[in-house]
Amino acid sequence: MKRTLVGSLLVGMLVVASVGLAQTGGQFCVRSFEDRNANALIDADESVLTRGVAVELLNQYNIVIASALLDNSPNSTDGIICFQQLPRGQYSVLVTSADYQPTTPSLITREISDTGFPTVVNFGGQQNLSVVPPAAPQSSPSWMDTFSPNFSDMNSDQQRSFILRLGIALLCGVVAVVLMVLFGFIIYWVSLRQRQPRALQFNPASAQPIDPGSVELSTKQTQPYSIIIDEPTFDDDDTNAASTFR
Repeated sequence: MKRTLVGSLLVGMLVVASVGLAQTGGQFCVRSFEDRNANALIDADESVLTRGVAVELLNQYNIVIASALLDNSPNSTDGIICFQQLPRGQYSVLVTSADYQPTTPSLITREISDTGFPTVVNFGGQQNLSVVPPAAPQSSPSWMDTFSPNFSDMNSDQQRSFILRLGIALLCGVVAVVLMVLFGFIIYWVSLRQRQPRALQFNPASAQPIDPGSVELSTKQTQPYSIIIDEPTFDDDDTNAASTFR
């Protein structure tokens, strides 16, 4: 207890030296430390925090009138954030941290005087183990990794789903091939049917001679026809001349 009191007095003297006694108005300061054993006291082996703490200053009506970050504080090496030149009255500080779990009250209320002497309160925090460090950037999977996933990394449900999808894909491929073959056969059959009438047309090169004895004539073809011979007429003079010549 005596050690804590002496430490608070030393911190108060440090704050006074840093801001000057000649300054008017009240001061409300927060000192942050790493409370490793979570006993809400600053022990000899515990160090002050220099970053990762934010403080909001509230007036008596619980209205935020100022805020500060320990990272930007001029007294950050000592773990101290101070609000200065405050009129006399009741003020509260709300301490928050994303990196440390509070081991002391986060909301602290005090009466601040305008004598210039600072009012210092302590904020203890344990390192927040639930904070997950940022994951290392991973390269995006290539198209080959997406096409052929690692089967051994899958669970049983994923493996069954993968096998089912693979079987469906193979079945669809077989059905597509069968339909293509069937469609090609139909096209070939239709084109073959269209070429058959052309083969039945007459081809002189393939004609065979006809045997006259095998041809039977009808009665109309065997009717006699009269043959008329047009012979020249001769006169008697021509006959006599022919006889003389002989």
